[in-house]
Parts: sequence; C-alpha cells; structure tokens
Amino acid sequence: MNNKIFVEVKKIDKDNKHYLCFIYPDKLIKPENTYEVFDEGEPYIERNKEKYFLDCEGKYIELNKKKYFLDLGSDGNPFILPLSDGEPYTETNKRKCFLIYKKSQIKSRIKEKEGDFENCIFLIGVNFSFVPFDEKVNFRGAIFTEDVYFSGTFTKKTDFSKAIFVKKAGFWGAEFAGNANFYDARFVGNADFQYVKFAEQTDFYSAKFVGNADFKRTTFAEQADFKRTTFAEQAIFENAKFTKQANFSDVKFSGTTCFKSVTFTKQANFLDAKFSQNPIDFTQAQFLTALSFNGVESITLNLDQSQLDKIYYDTDCKFSAGNRETFLILKSIALKQNDKIKAVEFHTQEYEQHHKKIYPEHFITYIWLWVYGDKQSSKLKKPFISTDWIILGFEYFVSKFGTSIIFSVFWYFMFAGLFYLFMNGYDVVDAETIITKTFINFIIPTNIAVKDFLINNNSSSSLDYVLFAFYKFGQIILLYEMIKSFRKYSRSL
Repeated sequence: MNNKIFVEVKKIDKDNKHYLCFIYPDKLIKPENTYEVFDEGEPYIERNKEKYFLDCEGKYIELNKKKYFLDLGSDGNPFILPLSDGEPYTETNKRKCFLIYKKSQIKSRIKEKEGDFENCIFLIGVNFSFVPFDEKVNFRGAIFTEDVYFSGTFTKKTDFSKAIFVKKAGFWGAEFAGNANFYDARFVGNADFQYVKFAEQTDFYSAKFVGNADFKRTTFAEQADFKRTTFAEQAIFENAKFTKQANFSDVKFSGTTCFKSVTFTKQANFLDAKFSQNPIDFTQAQFLTALSFNGVESITLNLDQSQLDKIYYDTDCKFSAGNRETFLILKSIALKQNDKIKAVEFHTQEYEQHHKKIYPEHFITYIWLWVYGDKQSSKLKKPFISTDWIILGFEYFVSKFGTSIIFSVFWYFMFAGLFYLFMNGYDVVDAETIITKTFINFIIPTNIAVKDFLINNNSSSSLDYVLFAFYKFGQIILLYEMIKSFRKYSRSL
C-alpha cells in the first residue's frame, strides 16, 4: 500500500488566528492548501528551518471530516497518510501501526493477542482500569490520541517504551508487579501517576512530560530511573517513597518541582540535572543516605525541616534559597564534611536571608500600614526598626558578615582617616604632619591619649574628648570585624 502524500507543514498566523498549513506539492491531488485552526498551546518543533506540527512522531488528525495520520518518514520529511475506518494497519517508518477505533478491537486483542498493543494507534478514548493484565503487557510504540486510563494491576512486565500520550494519561492507583518500562515515552497531556505502586524496577529513561507530571504518594520499591527525562511543566513527587536508588541524572526541570515530604532510602542522584529558576521544594523530605548535585551549575532549594546529613556538590555550584532554614541545613552539612569554604558561603547567605526577611516586616510594612493600612494592625506594635536589622545591616556593610577582608580593612582605615580629619581640620591634607606620628598613633587601638592625636595638642576641648571616645568605640567594633574576616575559615560559625 503506497498512499503516502508528502507535504510541507507550517505554523502560521492569519487574521489574528493560529493555523496549520498543509502544503501539497502535487496540485492534482490537492488543488488548494488546507488551513486548519489549532490551539496556541499545541506543541511543535523546528525542523529544516520550518515549524512542523507536534514534537513527537505520529499524530492522528482530521481534515475536512476525513481522517489522516501525520508522521515523519525515514528520510525525516513529514507526510500525511489518508486513513479509512476499515483499514487494519498502515506502514510508517517500516513498522505496522494498527488502528484502534472501536472497543471491540481492544477486547479482541486482549483475548487473542494477550495484551499486545505494540504500535497501535488508539483513535478513541480508552479505559483499561478494569482490564486484568495477567501476562506481559506490550504498549511499545502505541499512540493514544484521546484520554487513556489505567488503574488496575499489571502482574508481569509492562512495556510503554516510545509510547505517545497525546492527551491525559491516567495511571491513578495502578500497581506494577513486574518491571515498568516507559523508556522514551512522551506525555503531551497531563500524566497522573498518583498512588501508583512500582514493585520492580521502573524505567522513565529519556521520557518527556510536556504537560504536568504528578507522582504524588507514588511508591518505588526498586530502582527508579528518570535519567535524561524532561519535565516541561510541573513535576510533583510529594510524599513519594524511593526505597532504592533514585536516578534523576541529566534531568531537565523547566517548571515547578516539588519533592515535599518525599523519602529517599538510598542515594538521590541529580547528577548534571538542569533546574529552572523556581525553588525545588524539598520541605520535610527525608534523605536517609545522601543527596548528589554533582555537575549541577546552580540550584534554588527549599530544605526547610528536611532530614539530610550528606550532600555531594561541585565547589563552583551556586546554591540559592528563599529562606534562612535552608542555608542553616547546608551550612551544618558542609561543616560535617569539613568543607569550611562552602560553610562560610552558606553562613553569609543565611545572614543575608535573615536580613531580607526582617527588613520589610519592620520598616516598609510598618510605613505602609501606618499611611494606608490598618493602624490597629498587630505589626504596628512591633518596633519601628528592628535592632537585628540594624546590626545585620552594619555587619554586611562593613565586612559582609565577617567574611570580606577587603571590606573590613577598607572601612577600618576610612573610619580612622575621616575622624582624624574631622578632629584636626581639613587643612591638614596639605600638611606634612598627616603621615607623621600623630596619624600613626591615631590608628593604633591601644593609644588613648587625646593630645597625641591632635596636631595642635595644646588646644584640646571637651568636644575632642567626646569625639575621641566615640571614635575609639567604633574603632574597636571595626577591629573586631576585621579580625573576624581574617579568621573566617578558622573561627566557629
């Protein structure tokens, strides 16, 4: 059967609407181009500098009330294959694609083919929830053009490798007693794996989730392999349990990612993973062995109330978080691993987060509520400016919380120079005495004789003593900050 019609498929905008344009090369077959409206969110890719329909091989469509199958040929060019209801199969890319367009075909295949649905194209919505799969189940290369549901028990090995789920894929509450293979599967719609139990090895290697992926309260009794998987939207693993190793290496998380209250009994591996700017939520997660971020360039975490004792990361990995508790945990782990350099980095970030948190609460919010808001608000009963905010702001300004030697030394001498000029007059800039004994004595903390610091040491006044006392107090504080900066890797954090 040779009825392939090679076409050029473009995504275009016309009259403020989105269209797919199927351009036929042979006008005898199709005298005019066919334009079909499609949703703006429909996925597509760029191929040969043109945008083609869908980011997966195989798509059932209807044009002018006729059924077609859009696919890519072995040469990489797209084609449209006309279909009819009575047609048992088509050849695409040298493989047989069986058309399933009525429920009787499904029952017949379960009975006669023992659950073999390899390369089947389901043109109708299917509910397999009450179908007993007692033998090996084969959905390899299957294409589900409508919603499909599985919530029963798969007794033996199940193969969904290279399957395509164009709309919703529902596996809520399903049980996989044997190996579950979703290698290179594509979920264009939302994928629901909530409350699923995987008793044996689970393989999602190179799978792609275009819609939301929900693995809430899912149990992985054996190794779970998500290597090179792509999550384009939400990836939810809340309250999931990984009994053996969880492999998320080289995974791309593009949307919201949630591992809240998840349990990793063995090592959780995120080697070379790519994360979006959204925080990865590990709130209340339990890592009973270790967490690996080797090869990760940057990541935003939320580890609040999580249980974690060991973490692997590269020295140039950039960690960020929206709360102080995360950096407290990271600092504690770095100290346990004798990584004092990273511990100092997390210590600084911890103080920065705490400073940011209390600033708007005690300053901006206060003013806003006083001018525009409820003057009886409980927040107005707090101090106008928090003393913690003042202290932390000062420490950040002069020494970056005791971690910057350059900042602390600069402000120590700047503070001394300004007070020296203020007490002796600004005309000393042109005098030779500015670099003589008086200034040297001025910057030494142990010298306390006021007259030794004045150029005209016979004209000291009570104001000079007051200024000198204030200067000495500030000098001691700046000296303390400078000592902290020099001992940032040896002092306790």
